[in-house]
Amino acid sequence: MRSLKAIFLFLCIVFVFSVVQIHAETSQPTSSAQLVQDEKVIYTLPPAGQVIPGHPLFMIKQIRDDIEDLLTRDPLEKAKLKLRYADRYIVYSQALADHNMPMRAVESIRTAISYQECALAEVQILFAQKDVAEEKQSLNKQFRFVLVQSNVKQSEIIRDLLNKLPDGEQETLLGLLEQSLAIRKQLGLL
Repeated sequence: MRSLKAIFLFLCIVFVFSVVQIHAETSQPTSSAQLVQDEKVIYTLPPAGQVIPGHPLFMIKQIRDDIEDLLTRDPLEKAKLKLRYADRYIVYSQALADHNMPMRAVESIRTAISYQECALAEVQILFAQKDVAEEKQSLNKQFRFVLVQSNVKQSEIIRDLLNKLPDGEQETLLGLLEQSLAIRKQLGLL
């Protein structure tokens, strides 16, 4: 009986946490128009929130994300989901750098790039499919544009973190910046 209560309590906490997180993400304005000011792309990133990597409740966020990923079947929706995760992790890297946690910040950048590579792979699958409806292809092209914007913003943040993080992380950050630029190059080939 106690284990049932514990499971029920855990599921209630996960549900409440998910609803609060989804509300925070959807209440932020997003712009799909590419605007550049002072060599910086204007692309709205989600807020970092209070639960960032290293927080005791972060595991719940990861479980929620894994479940959401498992339940998403459509390649375009899966790509959007992966892009949302990539954007979230690049924001985490900024928050972690501000909290003087350089190793976790670099790991968050690495995770963001990994998610962006996954989003790119999903987009490539869609572009390779010849039997996809024109409407879906149009949505895919629009999403590719958003993916490019996100990548530009990601590279911008990595460059900013090059100045914030200790010298020992510089080489790793430069390698991650090269990976991010390689993703942008692949996006240009689609």
